[in-house]
Amino acid sequence: MIQTEFPEHPLLNRLLREGYDGFAVSALEERREAAWPPYSRLAMLRAEAKDSARLDSFLRAAADCGLSLNESAVKILGPASALIARGPITSGRIS
Repeated sequence: MIQTEFPEHPLLNRLLREGYDGFAVSALEERREAAWPPYSRLAMLRAEAKDSARLDSFLRAAADCGLSLNESAVKILGPASALIARGPITSGRIS
């Protein structure tokens, strides 16, 4: 049984239509063409701070360092904000 909020999603429909083997073959082909793992490597730099401006500055500086390598094999994605940012923690109690 598969429970989903997105029953029309193309990936789910491909899995249902082609089965796991067919899905895996086409998904691996897409990853090869896009140079995504397992045909490449990825690394993620994750950071958090109370001061969002300093955090953004740090992440932009880190991205600039990566870009300064002048390596065609190195691609920088981001920086990107968290999908769900944490709010400030004011106490250990939940109201």
